[in-house]
Amino acid sequence: MCPPNYKLMRFNIRQASINDANAICQLLAEGGELHAHALPTLLKPPETSTTQEFVNSVLRDEKAHILIAEVDKQIVGYVHFNCIEEKEHPVTVLRSYVFVASLIVTEEYRRQGIGKAFMHKVHEWAEDHQIDDVELQVYEFNSPAKGFYENLGYQTISRRMKRSKR
Repeated sequence: MCPPNYKLMRFNIRQASINDANAICQLLAEGGELHAHALPTLLKPPETSTTQEFVNSVLRDEKAHILIAEVDKQIVGYVHFNCIEEKEHPVTVLRSYVFVASLIVTEEYRRQGIGKAFMHKVHEWAEDHQIDDVELQVYEFNSPAKGFYENLGYQTISRRMKRSKR
C-alpha cells in the first residue's frame, strides 16, 4: 500500500545548463534554510546574489557536474559533484574519487526515487571514468539524509567534531 501522499510520477534527469541557474538557486535556498536553522553558529541562509554567483561559476566550471531533475518541466532537484584528485602525502595515498558536493530534492518530491536516481547517475559517471570511490559529507543532524546514504551502501569514514566555549 502506498503512503497517502505518494505520487506516481515521471521525472527526467539531465545535465544542467546556465538557463537553470535560478531554479538551482531556489533549491539551494531551501536546503540552506534547513541547514542554517539546525546549525546557526556554523551556517547562515544563503543570500540570493552570492548564491547566483556561485551557481553560475559552478555551471561554467568544466570540472564540475550538475544534474537536475524535472517533473512536468519544473526543476525539483539537483546534484552537484566533482572529480577530486588527491595527491600523495606522507600518510595518504594518491587517488581519485568523486565528491558529491550537494544533493537537494525539494520537500514535496522527496521519497519518490529522485535522490536514488541522482546517485545512480553519479555512480555511473564514476564507473565510466574508472573511479572506484564516491564520497560525500552529511551533517549529523540530518538523519533522513544519513539513512538515505546508508541504504545506498555508504559508510562513515571520518567524523568532524566541535567543542564550543558556550
